[in-house]
Amino acid sequence: MNKSQKPYVYYGSLANTGTKAALDIIMKGYNQPGKSSEAAFNALLSLKSFDTLYHLLDIARRSKNNAEISKAVDAMIPLIANSDKTGIVKANYLQEVMTFTKNDKQKKALREVAKELFNVSTMDDDDDSMMSAFQRYSRALMNDLEKLEISYENHHLPGKKIVDSGLALLRSV
Repeated sequence: MNKSQKPYVYYGSLANTGTKAALDIIMKGYNQPGKSSEAAFNALLSLKSFDTLYHLLDIARRSKNNAEISKAVDAMIPLIANSDKTGIVKANYLQEVMTFTKNDKQKKALREVAKELFNVSTMDDDDDSMMSAFQRYSRALMNDLEKLEISYENHHLPGKKIVDSGLALLRSV
């Protein structure tokens, strides 16, 4: 690949390996102009690793191309939903991804993940109400964790590190 005049033709195969090294090579390709960037972006979209999320978020933050942002959002939603991360981590990423949604299909997918995450049956359709509900559910989750934190002061219970990291994460947003 290093000797090839067109290394971008290998990005799809690299993506199939799912390794961190492959992800790094693909990101270098994304930062190159022309076909390399496009091929790297398409390879990124096919990756199933949660680590891909960080790069897709960076792309969504920097990009001026609505089609590219929309494709990144489409790839990020299942990465978050299907991850083994805690609900708090998922909630924080969903909240950021929500700011990049470009169409009703994406908003619906985010609503479905949020409903499952927060164990609620409905969420409003409009952006402001959905963000408000998301923040409200996040605050309720934080309150529950703060109550658990008090229990940990009086008793030695398992999971204290998870509660502490969840609170730190929620307080940071």
